[in-house]
Order: sequence, then C-alpha cells, then structure tokens
Amino acid sequence: MEQDPGKKKLIESEVKKDVMPVGLRIMEKFLNENGRRFLVGSGLTWVDLAVAMFFFDLKHLLGNDILDEFKLVKEHNESIMNLPNIKAFTDKNY
Repeated sequence: MEQDPGKKKLIESEVKKDVMPVGLRIMEKFLNENGRRFLVGSGLTWVDLAVAMFFFDLKHLLGNDILDEFKLVKEHNESIMNLPNIKAFTDKNY
C-alpha cells in the first residue's frame, strides 16, 4: 500500500475515475440481464456475497460514495449487506 499521502490520493482518484466505472458498468449489465436482483442465477450465490464484501471493504478505503453513480450495483450491495446474517456478521466483526 502506498505510504506517500500525495501519491496515495492520486492513485485513489485514478481508481475512482478510470478503473471503477469500467467494472461497475459491467456489473450493472449483469444485474440488468439477470433480473436486477442477483449477479448470477435466480438466487443468492457466493458471487453476490464476494462482490458485496469487496465493496464493503472498498467503501472504507475510497469513501461511501463510490457506488452512487451506479444505482443497480448500489442497490444490490445494500440488499446483500442488509441480509440479517450478513448484517449481524459485519456489525459484530467490523
């Protein structure tokens, strides 16, 4: 992890501006094609959990606004993270 605050800020800015939107547009496409609720199939899978936890951690690094421009991904993330067992786990461990 970058230690220089100036370089770190630049890297974070580039990731938010150039890298994240590409992947998030792809995820929005998957959600649209799959009925907007799950990334793969008709029910909750490890893919949904892994992606939700990835963004949970990423929001701590890059800010809570990283999903604001991607409504479907944000809704997906919130719905997974608010599942009772997931919420209990994150509340207890984070």
